[in-house]
Amino acid sequence: MRITLLCSLLVFTLSLTFCSEQQTDDLETDDLETVTPQEETAYTANKSESLEDQVTQLIDKNEYERALELLRQSDEEPQRVEDLKAGTHLAYAHYLTNEADHMEMGKRMPDALRHFRRVLELDEGNAMAQNYIDRIESIYNQMGRDIPEGVAE
Repeated sequence: MRITLLCSLLVFTLSLTFCSEQQTDDLETDDLETVTPQEETAYTANKSESLEDQVTQLIDKNEYERALELLRQSDEEPQRVEDLKAGTHLAYAHYLTNEADHMEMGKRMPDALRHFRRVLELDEGNAMAQNYIDRIESIYNQMGRDIPEGVAE
């Protein structure tokens, strides 16, 4: 685990070095997937599955934004929804830092930081999120770059 994390951080550092100073706040329409009405219904219409099961299925497909949207629209018990949001943000941030295309890592780190920060808003004692935030911010500091701001919704 530690070697994987160190390798990921090394790749992240290298990708930041070679990435242009590009803002990631604006999404390009090319990056958005079109969802058919049938797909949207498949995600929300199956009330026999628990909210947790639906979210888990979306996370398993790396569809984190859809999982978060499902949670935002949920009318289930608020604490349960907040717990699921924290887990989803943590999974998304972990994916952005460790599993997605490493060549794009420098462009994804601001989003990863926002999701890790959101985890801390929902779960103040989450040591994993704090550890990742500290490490990523340390890399930005070592490179003399501004640390991205903001928190994911």
